[in-house]
Amino acid sequence: MTTRSRLRPWIAASLLSVCVALAGGEVAARWLGSEQGYVTGAIVARAMHGQALDVLFRPHARFVWVGHQGRKQEFAVFVRNNALGFHDEEHALPKAPGRMRILVIGDSFVEALQVPLQAGLPRLLADRLRRRGFPVEVVVVARSGWGPIEYAAAVEEWAEKLDPDLVVCCFYPGNDVRNASAEAERLFAKQVASPLGELWNRPESSALPGLLVPWSRLNALVSRLALLHQIRGGYSAWRFPYKIPVDFYVFAQGKDAIPFVEEGWNRLRVEVGRMAMTLARRRCPLLAVSTSDDFRLAREPKELVRALSRDYDEAARWEWDFTLFEKRLASVLSPLGIPYVDLQDRFAARMRVSSQLCHFLADGHWNETGHAWAAEALAPEVERLLPKRPGP
Repeated sequence: MTTRSRLRPWIAASLLSVCVALAGGEVAARWLGSEQGYVTGAIVARAMHGQALDVLFRPHARFVWVGHQGRKQEFAVFVRNNALGFHDEEHALPKAPGRMRILVIGDSFVEALQVPLQAGLPRLLADRLRRRGFPVEVVVVARSGWGPIEYAAAVEEWAEKLDPDLVVCCFYPGNDVRNASAEAERLFAKQVASPLGELWNRPESSALPGLLVPWSRLNALVSRLALLHQIRGGYSAWRFPYKIPVDFYVFAQGKDAIPFVEEGWNRLRVEVGRMAMTLARRRCPLLAVSTSDDFRLAREPKELVRALSRDYDEAARWEWDFTLFEKRLASVLSPLGIPYVDLQDRFAARMRVSSQLCHFLADGHWNETGHAWAAEALAPEVERLLPKRPGP
């Protein structure tokens, strides 16, 4: 038998093994959904009548919300804004006689575009209180991207128009301190425009050039991994003093204060005082709430530190306390006598017992479970603060 004859079975076996491996990889990639189910194109999908992005804030606007570009699509919610331009039911500005009104102010967690209107915190809270005999309506004044400055401005504008019996203001640990600092926002914009921003925005595999076969999802997965590796290489060589995502610094401690974090806390303190003064003049109580964030609920503190240290060399410069936001917010509220509910701690305890998820995995906002837990946690606190009690 010639050498060529002896090699033929080995070559055939090798080619067969490669084909089987590629076929197995393709099946696995399709099963994992490496290419399917990601939001592409505009943030507002299938907007009615060809409206632009500002449709989100228009009175009476109608659109389907599927989330942000580059994230896995986990919902498709038909949204109809009310006459005030918020994701809420319609409300008459003059309060009906005998009715109690609760004004809930916040950002995208309160806006709740990710779930149907009746499954959001405001509606669930109203339902609970009505079952307890309180003749209440819950009014939403909340928009994506709002922070402490907008919360205080909303209190000044809408407390006068809506005449609430109680205001609930929801703070988000993920970015409210950054939203209150002009310097932090400037740094954030610089990070978004850097290789770090490219790492945050998962590249769409369907938009990547094919390395081998354009229709192959295995090829799409390999393309994405190759691109992320290239971006990480650019990020490691990036010259910038803050190489951790800006919002993480709210949990960092060191011998020196972080200037933009302190700027954010100082402005937040001013805006909370502004809200308190506005409502004191109306003799309207204020309840402060810190919402939860998925990245802390998903991991124990030690795991978070390890993850930061793995991804960012600069993490070793700092000590990390992942309860620091809630502690500092409490220190702002306590001297003003403002009651405070920490949902992060409550949700963490509940997740340990139930093993349920309260946030969407990719989108990061509350799912229907999260909104239900929030309403359940807030209802007794709201009852204690309402100025009137139900009759016998």
